[in-house]
Amino acid sequence: MDGNDTVGARLPYVAKILVVEDEAMVLVHAESFLLDAGHDALTASSFPQAEAILQSDQPLDLIFTDITLHDELEGGLKVGQLSGGIPVLYTSGRPLTDDMKALFAERSAFLPKPYRDGQVIEAVVELLK
Repeated sequence: MDGNDTVGARLPYVAKILVVEDEAMVLVHAESFLLDAGHDALTASSFPQAEAILQSDQPLDLIFTDITLHDELEGGLKVGQLSGGIPVLYTSGRPLTDDMKALFAERSAFLPKPYRDGQVIEAVVELLK
C-alpha cells in the first residue's frame, strides 16, 4: 500500500466510511488515506467494535472491511451481513473463494491485499455511484 496515489476518482460529497481492520498499522493507514481523499472515517479493530457501531444510530455510507479478523476468522463477512444495505468493500490477503463470495453483502466489491490507496478510493467511488 503506498500513499501517493489517492488523486483521481472523487465523490461530490463526503462519505462516512467504517473501516474494519485488525492490523493497527493498516487500520491507521486506511483511515489516513480516506481522510486525505475527503471522506470521514470511523474505525473498528474487531468484529465486536464494528457490530457496536453498526447497531448504533451512526449514519454510514460504506463499510471497508478485512474479511479475516483476529477475533473472528471471517468477521468481515459477518460485518457485511449486518450492513443493512450499506455497500461493503471487502479486502483480504487470502484468496477469495466462492463460499466467501456467496456471503457478501448485496452491494459489494472485493479488493485483494496488498492494495494501493488509489484502488480503494476508486472502489469506494464505484460502490457509491
